[in-house]
Amino acid sequence: MFIGIFKGWLNKFPVRNVVGIFFCFSLCGYSFFTLADKESTGLKINDAWVRLAPPGAKANAAYATLYNPSREIITIKSLSAICCERVMLHRTRYENDRAIMEHLDLLSVLPQSSVELIPGGLHVMLLNPSAPLRAGDSVEIQLHFSDGRQQRIQLPVKSDDN
Repeated sequence: MFIGIFKGWLNKFPVRNVVGIFFCFSLCGYSFFTLADKESTGLKINDAWVRLAPPGAKANAAYATLYNPSREIITIKSLSAICCERVMLHRTRYENDRAIMEHLDLLSVLPQSSVELIPGGLHVMLLNPSAPLRAGDSVEIQLHFSDGRQQRIQLPVKSDDN
């Protein structure tokens, strides 16, 4: 009934369909921003790579920039990869001129913000690979979010020379 009042008014404008659709969504409690957020699920991954470890090493480190395009906090609660026994989030901190790696249970990316996983800072550890990783290989890591969603990302293996 409420929409019927505006039907004649909307017919006078050439953009009546756009205005009508916007008006209907507004009445239903939706906004175009809400609809866009539902379409942009997950993190945008940039500059992702896995550092080639020395021969015989039991761990490789992975780095990337994680961007959250949504209006909600996205929290990574765990990671997994077929290539490795374990995948963990770590933070390097320095104490008395020593680098100490700390395991992180969660990593939250604030809305419309980035988190950098970099050497000497936050990073992903790939522990006990089933086969040695070689330069040029690609590693698939599964991100498990606190809301139950998952996202797969591909990271190339590179040497420090590249």
